[in-house]
Amino acid sequence: MVPKRINLKVLFASNKNYLLYGTSILFGRGIEYLLFFFLAYDMSQRDFGEFEFYKKILEFGSVFVAFGTNSLILTYTRGLQVKVSFLIFSCLLTLAIVIFITPLLYRYDYLFIAIPLLYFAQFHHANSIIQAFGLVAYGSKNNAYYKIIVALIFSVLILLFYFNITETPKALVYASYPVYSMGLVYLLYVLRRHWQFDGILKIKTFFKLFIGQLGNMAALIAGNISNVAFLVTDIFVIRFMAKSEDLALVEVAIYSFALTIASLIIIIPNTILSVDLEKMKYNLDAFDAAKSKIVTLNLIIIPLVFIGYTLGVTFIYTEYNGTLMLFGLILISKFLQILGMPYGTYLSIKRKYVLNFSINLSVMLFNIALSISLYLYLNLLGIAIGSLVSLLIRFLLFRKYYKAL
Repeated sequence: MVPKRINLKVLFASNKNYLLYGTSILFGRGIEYLLFFFLAYDMSQRDFGEFEFYKKILEFGSVFVAFGTNSLILTYTRGLQVKVSFLIFSCLLTLAIVIFITPLLYRYDYLFIAIPLLYFAQFHHANSIIQAFGLVAYGSKNNAYYKIIVALIFSVLILLFYFNITETPKALVYASYPVYSMGLVYLLYVLRRHWQFDGILKIKTFFKLFIGQLGNMAALIAGNISNVAFLVTDIFVIRFMAKSEDLALVEVAIYSFALTIASLIIIIPNTILSVDLEKMKYNLDAFDAAKSKIVTLNLIIIPLVFIGYTLGVTFIYTEYNGTLMLFGLILISKFLQILGMPYGTYLSIKRKYVLNFSINLSVMLFNIALSISLYLYLNLLGIAIGSLVSLLIRFLLFRKYYKAL
């Protein structure tokens, strides 16, 4: 039998959305990784650990501030005016939350992260409110351009601050201020372009609809927190369990170095799930296809990532030599996290927010307790083992309840 000839033009046309959105993620993450590799090489382990600690605070804290509104916009909204209204109410809600926690930030000398928290929640190029709105309102193609532009501007600003301030670990924090101002300008542009004022009564209708989703948002935020928390909370466990601040920051640097590189494999599921999100809302076959693509592609890329890490710590980042076992455990944990992502997304699409929340929260609390216990005996390896076990349990629970739907 003569093998069927592959038409490259047709192949490209049928996969162009994956390629474009994947490129935007790869570009944004690529810039982040270039910055990451430069800083890991140029900074001392202690300073790099402090830089990564601030980064994790903002990534994790912004999930609280967003209050699940980004996921709500992705999975709930239908008409354009509902999407725009939810965008407005979501941004106002995040602002109110930051104002509410300001006394707490002031009390513990973290007031300087208030604006950065707003930026990460509202305008960051990954998992922000405006990014979620762009995906459902404009589609993956146009949203890809936003991700690329914002990632480039933010990374350039980080470098500018890094070379011009004395507190170099806070370069990311300070870079958030000017880019947040740019985000506000873009928000006003979006509202002027799309928002139609149909009277106070219409606004009240949309507001009641938004308020009516508070219960779902509470479940979504808990689900998002616990989903993001896996492996990220490991950083906080290290920070507060280590015997001294210097040791804590060095261990944060080591763990974060391995974790960030292992997170490369997250690009694939993020791309596929983002592009196929609307299809998955109406078509179970699209879910099965997305799941199959994610597994197949990751089985190809994981060995390459491991080889690259091995070469990197052997010849360039020699301070991190001896972390191969730690990296291997984190890489397997990431793969288990990826296996659960399609199921978690599907549960949210079907509005099983409380179920999603219950699985994520219970396993997250188990993960924290197990990681703390194992850290006392095995240090960083113990924390990685705790996360691996927890993410395996989460995947099995997701699959069990998905089959029961």
